[in-house]
Amino acid sequence: MIVAGLRISIDDFWACGISRKFPETSFRLIDIHPSKKEDSRGILEAKGRFDAHAIKAFLDSADEVSRASVLEHSKDLILFSIGFSHGKLAPVVVDSGVHIRPPLSLENGSITVNVFGTEKEIVGFLSSAKKLPGVRVSLAKKSRLGIFKKPLLTLQQERTLKAALESGYYGIPRRIEIRALAKKLGLSASTAAEHLRKAESKVIEDYF
Repeated sequence: MIVAGLRISIDDFWACGISRKFPETSFRLIDIHPSKKEDSRGILEAKGRFDAHAIKAFLDSADEVSRASVLEHSKDLILFSIGFSHGKLAPVVVDSGVHIRPPLSLENGSITVNVFGTEKEIVGFLSSAKKLPGVRVSLAKKSRLGIFKKPLLTLQQERTLKAALESGYYGIPRRIEIRALAKKLGLSASTAAEHLRKAESKVIEDYF
């Protein structure tokens, strides 16, 4: 299994435009379900200095975004549940067989993401993606995954990761969403997503 760190830029796509529109805000897609035929779904997180009304207005005005509703809102963080048209890359993701691992960082007009798959799947995805008009993809890093080491994780990270695995969060298709998983664990969606992000990051970094 290969994990590839990619930086992707797509012309006239909301996920690239939002970080240019609001450069002082930190954006991440902490959950995403790419779809080839239907709208893709995800949870958008905004942190730092942000104007909730302005971000909501941006999402509502984006041609690719079919819906955007607020899930959580505090002084330091806001979460949006969003639906958006498949765009140019979603069909390539589905057809190539690679798997996206959230979170996706949205910054400086580009998307930074880790994708998992076999060598053949990764190469096929990169080859197809680079042929799409208005899409630029660069490979930042690539690593082969090895054996998982439990001491890497805190007890809470291990508990969350284990529950996600057993509940089908990493299944194809995914059998549980982050909000349902969080409720099962007695956590908020943002906390559960954060535990998973840190756990996945530690596992990946251990094999670089």
